[in-house]
This record gives sequence, structure tokens and C-alpha cells, in this order.
Amino acid sequence: MKKYLLIPVVLMFSGHLTFAQLYNYKHYTVENGLPQSNADDIFQDKDGYILIATQNGAVKFDGFEYFLIDEYKGLVNNNVNDINQDSENRFWFSTKGGLTCYYNGKCINFTSADGLSSDIVINTFELPDKRMLICTDKGTDIYENNKIRKLSLKDIPVKFIKRKNGDILALTNKHIYKFIADTLSEIYLDINAGKTNLNDITEDKDSALWIAAENGLYKLKKTELVHFIEKDGLILNDIDILTVDSDNNLWYASERRGFGKFDGTRFYNLTGDRGMRNTSVLSLFEDKEKNIWIGGRNGAVMINPRIPFIQFKDITDYRDEIIMGISEDKDGNIWFCSYGAGLIKFDGKNFENYTTANGGADNQFYDAETDENGNLWFASAGSGLVLYDNGMFKKYNIIEGKPLKRRVLTLFKDSKKRLWAGTNGEGVILYEKGKFIRFNNRFDFDAANILSVGEDNDGNIWFATLNEGLFMFDGKKVVNIDKITGVKSGILRAIVNYKGNMIFGTASEGIFILKKENGKYIRKILNKSKGLNSDNIYFLYIDSKDNLWAGTEK
Repeated sequence: MKKYLLIPVVLMFSGHLTFAQLYNYKHYTVENGLPQSNADDIFQDKDGYILIATQNGAVKFDGFEYFLIDEYKGLVNNNVNDINQDSENRFWFSTKGGLTCYYNGKCINFTSADGLSSDIVINTFELPDKRMLICTDKGTDIYENNKIRKLSLKDIPVKFIKRKNGDILALTNKHIYKFIADTLSEIYLDINAGKTNLNDITEDKDSALWIAAENGLYKLKKTELVHFIEKDGLILNDIDILTVDSDNNLWYASERRGFGKFDGTRFYNLTGDRGMRNTSVLSLFEDKEKNIWIGGRNGAVMINPRIPFIQFKDITDYRDEIIMGISEDKDGNIWFCSYGAGLIKFDGKNFENYTTANGGADNQFYDAETDENGNLWFASAGSGLVLYDNGMFKKYNIIEGKPLKRRVLTLFKDSKKRLWAGTNGEGVILYEKGKFIRFNNRFDFDAANILSVGEDNDGNIWFATLNEGLFMFDGKKVVNIDKITGVKSGILRAIVNYKGNMIFGTASEGIFILKKENGKYIRKILNKSKGLNSDNIYFLYIDSKDNLWAGTEK
């Protein structure tokens, strides 16, 4: 059975259609070890570790385990706002109870008693001369010569950035200033005469400034100021957080709605209805592997924006089409087998829907596969096997003189170009050299419900069944593998040959690998205890890079 992941198929043609980008979200929450649900800031250190600012301390994450830096380990306060690392590899933790400098496992703490304008520290910024600016809610301080010194500024910056031309800019709630010689000089940019609250600022690779405000998003390129709002596609007018990734996409977030991406042409918004559970976003960050991290009220989320899922909507006149199988014909068209909406053909630009109302053979299909001549066959619910050739559908529902009354669930083409069909109640149908054979009758095989078919490196054919066992056909006889191993396989939905090993997906026991060593079959189990998100497996797929994908109920 030839199957395709939606990722490579749809990305080839995304420029021609209306679509929505979806991502695979990796959630890090209290449920899987994060010590506290808020992720106010996310940062990656020079060694590649991810650090997360929570209200229960700072968390260092190596991809598997969390290491907590909190008050018990010397942190000045557990409620962390921001994390920074300077040129001397010291970590600076801005908290609601002061500032901590962390180096070589030791914490040096600073509070208002040590000269800070306030114990509520927002963030820090290292100047080119290695002095550290400290933004608090009541003013800006500077750390130099191992001491804190207050700066007498005419406004209260909430963030500093360094532009590509070397300018240091200071963002306050109402204005953007140049920072020169430890002072706020002239106003660099004034939006709406200082009447608009400003939340964040960043610069893209084209030296354009982006400003997040309470009334939308602003872009300043040279002297041109462009204003984006909801009607332009923005997720919400009140934007809180900005970051620019290595591909020059602008990522934006709203604490009230979710987050999104602007690629220079259009906005892609990621909200709760697009699979994003953590819609109250507090921070955005791109790591060295180009993953985007989203910190929010419900932990941290990581996505790989280079591998988005593209969702096609309304491809037929039916609502909520259930796609059961996907295949490609000899002309490069992609065919979708739906349960209820017939067959859907995609030529790269347009979708064409075939149902019984317009000449289609059936409205319910499970799978598709090409035969040795490149002809496309479909597994149907009520019309047996259906051949598509030269724009016509032909039903094959009389096999060896007997009607094929039950559903055909799966199709598989083996290395000899034979086509195997698994049915729901009538066993296996074999199509070879233009003829159909009722396989069960020929080889004394009594399993009736076949959910998947596969082939090993020796050319043996494997049959996965619905609670009837696992079977292998060696070309002469059918062998019951369950009887040999002494283990009942249960419901087996999927089979793949992965690097010479036969892999099986089950309905309740996860995945098992079957190896033959010294004449005996050995089962190795992969389940939730080994990292699967569910033991209920619906499909298995091997991509072009030899990665094994498992589709589960979750």
C-alpha cells in the first residue's frame, strides 16, 4: 500500500490554493516535568541549553530533564521575568524580587538595598563596552565595576536593542529614544504623538524596525511607517511580543489570543482552533536549530516552522471529509480516499470530486494503490475493488464467480508487483497477471478480517488482522506467528518493513518489532512507557530519510 504524508505532498502546491498552516506542537508543561506553568521568558545559552523563566524559578532544559535554579540554590526570587547571558558567560536573572548574577554555580544577588531603582527587574541588556543595563519598573540602572549605579533618565525604558548600524534604542511605554552616553537623547520615533502604548521592538534583516503596540503592529523602513491591524490579517490589534527568525519572518504574539507569523506578504495566525493550546503567550524565541519556542500561561511550546502542515479546507461540497488513504497515479495526480465524500483528485491546482452522483463508483473508500501497469485501484466499502483507467471507473466485485460483498480495507503492492487486498470478512484477494484469486481458499487461510498487508526482505507476505492473529505467507503456506511466539497479537492496524525489521502497530499495546534470531521470533515493545504518546496506533509510515512515523489517537 503506497501512502504519502501530507507534509511533502501539499507543500509542493501551496502557492496555488487557500490554505492554513498548522504545526506539530511539542508541549512542555507541569504534566511532563516543568515545575510551574508560566513561561515568562525562554532563552538558549551558548552551550545550547534552553532556559525557561517561571514563577517557581529558572529552569534549565537539556531536551530530556529539567534542572531548577530557585531560591534554595541562591536565586534572589523565584518569580523570574527574564534570562540573559553576557559576553563573559554570566547569567542574569531578572525577577520580581531583585537581580541575580549566576556564574560557576554561584549566585550574586542585587536588590534595592544594593542600589537598584526597584526590586521588580524587567530585563537586562549588555552594552558594547560590557556594562549591563538593568530595566526596572521605576527606572534604569547600570552595572559597572561590580557596582549598581542609577541612571537619571527622562523616561523609563522597558527594553533596549542594538540596531545593525550600531545604534542603541530604548523602548518606553510611549516613545522610542536613542541611547547615547548613558542618556536618552532625542526621540527616535513617536507613534500617535505619544498617545499609544508600546509593548515591544525588534529589527529584521532588512534593517526595518517592528514595534508591537496596543493598536496594532508598526513597521518602520527608513522614513516610511506602515501600520497593520486586524483587518490586514493580524491576530489581534493588541500585540505584546515580537521576534524575527533566521529566515527573516516576523513572529508576533498576543497574551489574549495566540501567536502568528508574517512572511513579508501575509499573516499566518496560530490560535486555539489551529491546534495551539497555549494561547496566552508571554514570550517568543528562536533557538539555534531554528525551532520557535512559545512561552505562555500553560508552559512552553516548541514548533519547527520549516515543517508546517498545510490544511486544505472545503475541497468538496461535503463538510468534514474523513480522508482514509492517499496515493499518486502515473500522471502525478494525488488521490484522496474519503469515507462519505467519494474520491478526490488533486492535480496540483484544482480538486475534482467523484461520487455516485457524478459517475463515481462509490462514496466510501479506504485505500488506493497502483498495479504493475500503473493503473490505480481503490478499496471501496460497497463496490469491491475499483479500477480507474482513462477517466472511467470499473467495479470488480465478482471474484472467482462469487460476489465480493464485504468492505475492502487495504491494498498493498509487493516486490513482484502483485496486488494484495485485505477485506472485512472475506479474507485476502490477490490480483496477479490480470486475474483475481480468493487467497484464503487456495492456501487454507481462515482469517477473515485483514487490516494491513506488508512484505519482509525475504519476500514473505505478512497479514495483520482484527483479533485473529498475525500471519506470514512464505510463498507455499501461511504460518500463524501467534502460535509460534505464544503471544496473541490482538488488533493489528499497520505493518511496515523498517530497515529489515517488521514493525507492527496495535490498537492497545503500542508498536512491536519482530526479529528472527537463531530461528526464533523475538518481540520488542515500544509503548507509552518508552515515549509514545498513545498505545493506540492507526498507521505507520517510513519517510525518505528513513524516519519512522506513527499515527496515534492523540
